[in-house]
Amino acid sequence: MQSEFINKTRVYVEKLFSEKLPKDLYFHDLGHTKEIVDAAVEIGKGEGLSNNELEIVVLAAWLHDIGYTEQYIGHEEESQAMAEEFLKSIDYPEEKISIIKNCIIATKYRHSLGNILEAIVIDADRVSMGRPNFDKRGDLLRKEWAVYLNKEYSDKEWSDIQLQYLSESSFNTKYAKENLEPQKLVNYKLQKENSLRLQQEELASFTVQSKSYLKRVRDLIRLMSLSMILGLFIGISLSINVWGVVSYSLIIGAISGFIIGLFLQFGNDFFEYKVLRKYSFPTALLIGTFILIILFKLSEYIAVGAYNLFFTDLPVNKIFESEVFQDVFRWHTFLNMLWTSFMISIIMNFVKLTSRIIGPRLMYNYIFGKYHKPVKEERIFMFIDINSSTTLAEKMSTEKYHSFLNKFFHDIATPISRYDGEIYQYVGDEVVVTWKMKDGLKNSNCIKSYFRIVKVMDRLKESYIKDYGIAPEFKVGLHGGTVITGEVGKIKTEIVFHGDVINTTERILNQCITLKRQILISENLLRRIDLLPEIKAEYVTTKTFRGKENETSLYTLADLRSKK
Repeated sequence: MQSEFINKTRVYVEKLFSEKLPKDLYFHDLGHTKEIVDAAVEIGKGEGLSNNELEIVVLAAWLHDIGYTEQYIGHEEESQAMAEEFLKSIDYPEEKISIIKNCIIATKYRHSLGNILEAIVIDADRVSMGRPNFDKRGDLLRKEWAVYLNKEYSDKEWSDIQLQYLSESSFNTKYAKENLEPQKLVNYKLQKENSLRLQQEELASFTVQSKSYLKRVRDLIRLMSLSMILGLFIGISLSINVWGVVSYSLIIGAISGFIIGLFLQFGNDFFEYKVLRKYSFPTALLIGTFILIILFKLSEYIAVGAYNLFFTDLPVNKIFESEVFQDVFRWHTFLNMLWTSFMISIIMNFVKLTSRIIGPRLMYNYIFGKYHKPVKEERIFMFIDINSSTTLAEKMSTEKYHSFLNKFFHDIATPISRYDGEIYQYVGDEVVVTWKMKDGLKNSNCIKSYFRIVKVMDRLKESYIKDYGIAPEFKVGLHGGTVITGEVGKIKTEIVFHGDVINTTERILNQCITLKRQILISENLLRRIDLLPEIKAEYVTTKTFRGKENETSLYTLADLRSKK
């Protein structure tokens, strides 16, 4: 179909793409747009549109991706704005411009359709599902995502993504269902077979198991190495303090350090749950110091016995009579070791207890001065806020409300740390959680953390009702981007994050009430996350927050397994 307006639009888009479209847009290029235009004409005619209606969907097809010349994520809104400006410049009727803009935004990620014109444009944009070249087009999109979304996939991972797309996406018009759906089913069958073949290849080569196994081994080795290094430092320091720098003191110190390292590694959880969380700071500090002093002394006795047994010619019954062993029991040696043990214990427990107050990762960053000078970095933020907290506070006593908040904060801590999140702040009844971008995106950690919190709260619902008469309900805002991270303050120093990302996340959180959603996530972040097959993202709305130039599209998330 041709008209004066369509011809002008075609010339405008072709010129715009040739001058401004990035060369590494391998999928969303001019060829893609022309394919969508042809599909829009085909489906529009098949649906019996009038010439006036057909002109609208063709113009929308030509203009729906022009926003890619300005930005990748959020290109739909940019396309709307650019389309409106262009169409006004060629005196296209105002009332039709609004319809075209609605057709353009209908192609947005997981957007729902509003009328037949939008349905046709959506089906045209999905036409590759019903074409034999679906696989080849998908390879171009995979290549493009690697550049613009920093997403790298194995053949098996990409096949599963394509399979999920074919499974979740459907045609809306009668014509597309009759003429494109059969090939879509063929594509689904071929993709399913390809996915199974790749899975069998991976299993045959032990790729999946070996990766998982190696990751567990790597994490264990890293933790064990840190504990052993600290244990060896303590053991050798104590040994040198007794015998000086001689060969046998180093051997004894190494054996002692190995024992200390094992205890630090495998006794950490016991100390965390039975001491740190049960007692106040000074009490936990004294108990921890006492435990470590006993450990240090006992490790020295065992180490001396092992040295005499394996590194000397003494008979077993003479081991305890050796001069080296007797040195450990001399009064001045005992007091010296006791004092050294006490000092090391105080420092270790103080650092551990202090790290619980400011967070272990922030403690690490303080110690090594990572943010002494401001650093620009990409981070994900998750704001968690208890609903109707003011009403709850009025119904409960101050002590009971504090207990209620403390329990909630305590119960969500493990799901957060389990998926590498850092608790940045507690602000009243609100928790601010953050990830470095790569850590939050990895394995969808930020999303998994949210659903884990939901699961934990569902499991503990009855205990909350029993203790407090009500179970906590909460809302969550998720967003990510670039912030400046650095130390601020003089008398009291903190590591803080500054940037528009923080304000936007707070505003996304506040929209949960208005939009009646438990979680809202920005499209900018959602596009960068590889959602698991069981997680569904649903478009909610697009907002322009006060003081912001750019619009923010918001989505909510649902776990399909919870609906079964």
